[in-house]
Amino acid sequence: PPPDFGVTKWQITSYSFEPDAANTSSAPAGDASGDASGEASHNWAGGYVRTQGSERLESVRGGWTVPRVRRSPRAHNPVREQAISIWIGLDGHGQASRAMPQIGTFQSMPGAGQQGPAECFAWWWWWVRDAGLAMPHRIEIAVRPDDRIFTEISVWTPQQVRLSIQNRTTGQTATADVNAPWITRPDGVREQPEIEAYTAEWIVERPTEPAQDQRHTLPDFGRVQFSDCAVTLSSGPADAILRERAYIRMRDWEDTETPGITVAAAAPGQDGCIQIDYTGPK
Repeated sequence: PPPDFGVTKWQITSYSFEPDAANTSSAPAGDASGDASGEASHNWAGGYVRTQGSERLESVRGGWTVPRVRRSPRAHNPVREQAISIWIGLDGHGQASRAMPQIGTFQSMPGAGQQGPAECFAWWWWWVRDAGLAMPHRIEIAVRPDDRIFTEISVWTPQQVRLSIQNRTTGQTATADVNAPWITRPDGVREQPEIEAYTAEWIVERPTEPAQDQRHTLPDFGRVQFSDCAVTLSSGPADAILRERAYIRMRDWEDTETPGITVAAAAPGQDGCIQIDYTGPK
């Protein structure tokens, strides 16, 4: 069966945005002094930080402007839609990580000859390793290209987080407390996987179509510049505990003309955050 979430009803309100006050327990993630790690992924581009020892993350936050996307000229299947997700998450980096709450925005463009408009919406998901693919849950606030988005994930317990997304262009915000999903293991045991809160990510993703288990072609998104990137830790000064600032580039091994071509590359960005550039076919 699909994962069974316990979700507090999303609270959607309007607000007047004021810049956050300085938080001395937060540190910029992936600052300009961090070296690119050279990591490569089939579906991720962006950056992450990792805590030291048993130290746990208490929150991650980040913002971006929803890009205007254009069709990549070299689609694997020209009749399938092209799609991009932009999100922040906790955990999920590394084979030992079993669960990852995420929140972000999704955009898609219809394939050649398809009818219908492009999509753009906010979403959340609590990913669990080996639990199967599923569509993310939509968040009912309006999101359009050029909107300024701010997101945050706060850890209440290893099995509960608070997810928040603000559209700073329209003045809408949505917040909910979300429990880890109940899943059934192959041996029949029901469990709620816990997050470790050891890594935080700021990612541009080439999402997978669950029904077909195939990755979408990544559209030309130009540049995604993350802003307000920060984490808070369970104890101690953040800049002394964070020991790794790493960057991930996305390589497309399904490209028939240039297998392994880098289609998105990450680097230090403005204000100590992360920027991701589309580097695929134009």
